[in-house]
Amino acid sequence: AQQLPAPITSASKLQSQKHQLYLMKDGQSSRGHGVVVGFLKVGYKKLFLLDRNGVHIEAEPLCVLDFYVSELLQRHGYGLELFNFMLQ
Repeated sequence: AQQLPAPITSASKLQSQKHQLYLMKDGQSSRGHGVVVGFLKVGYKKLFLLDRNGVHIEAEPLCVLDFYVSELLQRHGYGLELFNFMLQ
């Protein structure tokens, strides 16, 4: 969708980097085979931030690393549903 030169999410990256993938599927579409509605990938990432005084601090917060909802299914609330499920 973003015309990136290479994938940023793969099965090997999920295994080696301990990321979590939340996948939403419509199981009744495509004659019962189902279709992927979207996904949300989260994981801890080392970041260098500035505090209120402009001092650099190192943090490793939980971050949204990748997020996608099929173009045909956007604006139906599926992204919000994925985020809410992840937050639970």
